[in-house]
Amino acid sequence: MFNTISALEKFGKNHDISDLTFNADGYLNIVLQDEFTIHLQLNSNKDMLSIFSEVADLSKTNNTILFSNLLKANYFGQHTNQYNFGINPDDNTLILFKSIDDSIINTSSIENLICDLLEAVIYWKSHITSQLQEKQNKQVKKQIPNNQFSFIHV
Repeated sequence: MFNTISALEKFGKNHDISDLTFNADGYLNIVLQDEFTIHLQLNSNKDMLSIFSEVADLSKTNNTILFSNLLKANYFGQHTNQYNFGINPDDNTLILFKSIDDSIINTSSIENLICDLLEAVIYWKSHITSQLQEKQNKQVKKQIPNNQFSFIHV
């Protein structure tokens, strides 16, 4: 826990972010650019840090192509900056997450963790939005009937 707290204090000073303090439950969130929230959670023993962020609300989709792409990207974290996808079972929100042993955390690693997560979240939010929009556009095209009448009079 000491490594994480010390690293966050330095990170906050370096980036003019105040109040990077964990609450009594070991939870802290960092809001960046009023758009992205990075969540930090210390486990009950205070020796592991989990870092995560919401990517997309998947509660209203059953897009198997999207889910397949997410699983492929999740394969050993190859396309997620070494983060893993998960789905919050309470609300079907897609998250990216990683857990790290506190003993290896320092100022540089906490900055890299936050930057890598933010980069992955930005990419996947855009990618998922595009895929969902593409599917919605295909559904709309299917709903428009072909013109069966000719308006040309001879």
